[in-house]
Amino acid sequence: MDDNYKSVIQPHKRLNPNMKDVVKAEVVKLLDVEIIYPIFDSAWVFDVWDIDFMGPFPKFNGNKFILLAIDYASKWVEAQALSTNYTRAMVNFLKRLFTRFGTPRIIISDGETHFCNTQLEKVLKHYGLHHGLATCYHPQMSGQVEVTNRKLKRILTKSMEQGKRNWSERLDDTLWAH
Repeated sequence: MDDNYKSVIQPHKRLNPNMKDVVKAEVVKLLDVEIIYPIFDSAWVFDVWDIDFMGPFPKFNGNKFILLAIDYASKWVEAQALSTNYTRAMVNFLKRLFTRFGTPRIIISDGETHFCNTQLEKVLKHYGLHHGLATCYHPQMSGQVEVTNRKLKRILTKSMEQGKRNWSERLDDTLWAH
């Protein structure tokens, strides 16, 4: 053999047999101090919904806002034009959503006041739902709803540029185009 030959075989390294427990403990610590965030994921359709308000838009037929709900697994979008972004209107929307698709396990929203209040928490508790919050400066947790917001705004803007100011009547067509 050649004298310049280097061994390809690396010596076996020993791993800590409790490595899984160590990593798990570190992850729990990072979750507690909110350095990392849980990602809600489900393989079941209509099990995790992400909700958000869009608007305000120019007032038409008394409506200024759009409330969106997007299913994580199927990416199905439900939307409704609303006159206000008050919790009561959102709760009615969610109840209609639950009657159509069943009660989900998790509802995810941002930390805005119309999503974080006692009235909504009572309703979610009544239905046995977990309320996941997407934190500020961390939009990845509710990324699907943000992507959908951009797409719907782009479609609605094109519709309004063509002289059609009735955006709230065009919402169903916009969802179909999405």
